[in-house]
Amino acid sequence: MQYNRVSALLDEHERQLQEQGYFMCDSSRRTLRQQTGVVRTNCMDCLDRTNVVQSMIARRILTEQLRAADILSSRERVEDALELEQFFKNGR
Repeated sequence: MQYNRVSALLDEHERQLQEQGYFMCDSSRRTLRQQTGVVRTNCMDCLDRTNVVQSMIARRILTEQLRAADILSSRERVEDALELEQFFKNGR
């Protein structure tokens, strides 16, 4: 249930996430994309909920970055690649 609410929250703010973008450079350190903002998440009653929202935003943006780098296809997501998802969650 919590996942569905957070997913709906992200869908509601998709336009803002797209507008602020993310930073990306090539192997020569030439800037390809510029990030114009940051996301601030503040859940008043529960730090766990704050972490869930931040994690879902990070996963969504990482998916976009990996698609732009041709590591994922346009239909793939981080959560669809088991090893990548495990690394995202655990850092190893």
